[in-house]
Amino acid sequence: MSNDQKFRLGVLVNPYAGIGGSVGLKGSDGVEIRDKALAMGAELRAIDRMQRALSKLISFSNQIDFFCFAGDMGEASVKAAGFEPVIVGTSQHTPSTAEDSQAAIAQLLAHKIDLLLFAGGDGTARILVDQLPAKQIVLGVPAGVKIHSGVYANSPEAAGELLIQLLSGKLVNLTHRDVKDIDEDAFREGKVKAKYYGELWVPEVHDLLQQVKNAGTEKDELAQLDLVQTLIEVLDDNTLYLVGTGSTTHLFLQELDLDGSLLGVDILLNRTLIAKDVSAQQIQDHICQHSDQ
Repeated sequence: MSNDQKFRLGVLVNPYAGIGGSVGLKGSDGVEIRDKALAMGAELRAIDRMQRALSKLISFSNQIDFFCFAGDMGEASVKAAGFEPVIVGTSQHTPSTAEDSQAAIAQLLAHKIDLLLFAGGDGTARILVDQLPAKQIVLGVPAGVKIHSGVYANSPEAAGELLIQLLSGKLVNLTHRDVKDIDEDAFREGKVKAKYYGELWVPEVHDLLQQVKNAGTEKDELAQLDLVQTLIEVLDDNTLYLVGTGSTTHLFLQELDLDGSLLGVDILLNRTLIAKDVSAQQIQDHICQHSDQ
């Protein structure tokens, strides 16, 4: 296959996407939250997540040309996955900003990419909505704390699998998927308010793509309660449970007469809440302490 027939894959990484999640900040938008997360020891995860997605493509290396910005905005992930990219530019700010993402998108489009693979959260998807032509194909590698948009694969590996289907010539439908984002300030107060920002054109394989989340819509409360009661019935003694975010898990705690956090991660042992709204390090500490007992 000649070079001009190769699949032209644009790679964009928002290195700071999801940085607030591991330290319990419930979001990553804004310089203040980013700096606070870094000061608390948060790690950059988007780079690794993109590398995991790209690593699935190693057997197709002779069919793909990779295009990206230098450093953490793409190059690091591509090279870690075993590929040599074409560097189309570099960020003008340290740490990189939304303006750098916008500049990277413009350069990738100028290189006539076939698909833009990006790692980030809903904020990154919003930037794409503002800049991309309607028929530019994109696919998201989930790296954000909050993802309400339907343009992301279920996991980095699922993103890689979806790309494999495209490269293998399998029939993959293309469709417009909603991009939504929530108000992080309201989110930290326990209110989930999602706003529609537009659509992006994505390859659609239902078991590999995330479904759009609809904040504030009515749910089947009976089905939800039935699920929660089933979970309560199968709880084991002396087992440490991590209870994640969301209204269903919050209902689970309420049915146990426990005052858990709606938006954080709680730890449960013997139907007792032993820690609330914990960080990644606190989770690790509790697991180590529990395993020593």
